[in-house]
Amino acid sequence: MNLVISLGTVDEMVTLSRAIPEFESPYDAAEYHKRLKGVFSLVLIARINQHPVGFKAGYALNHAVFYSWMGGVVEGARKKGVAKALAAFQQKTLKEKGYTTVRTKTRAKHQAMLNFLLEDGFVVVKEMKKEKPEEKRIILEKQV
Repeated sequence: MNLVISLGTVDEMVTLSRAIPEFESPYDAAEYHKRLKGVFSLVLIARINQHPVGFKAGYALNHAVFYSWMGGVVEGARKKGVAKALAAFQQKTLKEKGYTTVRTKTRAKHQAMLNFLLEDGFVVVKEMKKEKPEEKRIILEKQV
């Protein structure tokens, strides 16, 4: 297996996001462009044997904090280190660029993502309760 992480495009992210079942209504290209416009942003694509299998996108909130906004791995490529490789690449790049903190947000119903983040050294900094407990938002941060 040849896993490579590289810079990617919004179109690649949109295509991948449509193949990830946890994304009930994936964002279109316009939303990605809107969020990433005018700030430092990072769009990463993971490829196994040259086939796109995952992505990670985020943008600067300020000079020190980077928001890791969206990401996912297609089902057939899970448990192969793809998410870990994307996160490591992102965090290494951010440290090189002078960022000190990565912030992200997930929902309580995405237990696998929450477990991944905690194992990667993120800590919960805030919870936002919702009417349905499984929709609770969990904000996490990690020092890079």
